[in-house]
Amino acid sequence: MEQLVRGTQIIYTPPHLKKPTGLKCKFGYPNGSQPGFVTSGPTAIGDYFCRYWLIEDGKPIRELRTKANSENTPLRSLTVPNGHSITFPVPPVWVEEALKEFC
Repeated sequence: MEQLVRGTQIIYTPPHLKKPTGLKCKFGYPNGSQPGFVTSGPTAIGDYFCRYWLIEDGKPIRELRTKANSENTPLRSLTVPNGHSITFPVPPVWVEEALKEFC
């Protein structure tokens, strides 16, 4: 996977679950994937700091899971949506606004 940049939309998948491969993935915490975006990184060990959207009824809502800080996330747990086989979980404007307000 190429190096991720600030604002890249990502899907975090806990290690005990399979990474998403199709158009739809199950969102939820802690037993599903988490949509979010990169705020900084990579760290010295290759991890990224990310923010994640709250999930309601299996879909992301326009509110961050935590507003206080980004979460250190291993690259191996991240999938980057490409808009084709895996769609973007939220509109890009959500990410842009969250970066301005919280990061």
